[in-house]
Amino acid sequence: MSELERLYRKYSWPDVLFWIISKIQDKVGAPPPAVLPNYTKSVKLPAPKKYSGQDEDKEFDRWLTSILRWIKWHHIMGDINDKHQMDAIGHYLSGDATEWFTAEVEDPQRSKVDWTFKETIIALYT
Repeated sequence: MSELERLYRKYSWPDVLFWIISKIQDKVGAPPPAVLPNYTKSVKLPAPKKYSGQDEDKEFDRWLTSILRWIKWHHIMGDINDKHQMDAIGHYLSGDATEWFTAEVEDPQRSKVDWTFKETIIALYT
């Protein structure tokens, strides 16, 4: 059972929401370092698996963990890189999640114009 699945069964939606936001903030909330380490250029991190949008806590939890690791490794961190983080997650979606992201986040005719990274992650989960 994933951490998210355990939280969802035991706690209320606000608790789960707090956990998701805390995880994002902990992993990629700080701005990137002023000087990037040299090792990041020589090590190729595998791409995260794509998230399909299935209603399964374990799949979402694994995807969120891997995408946050990927974003952190590539130093696309902090609010200053919010739009770049959004671009990154758009590449690691499939199926229903891709359709939703394209229609709601990227489409010029979308109803909400300014999505944040955290809002997008939460919306993908719900």
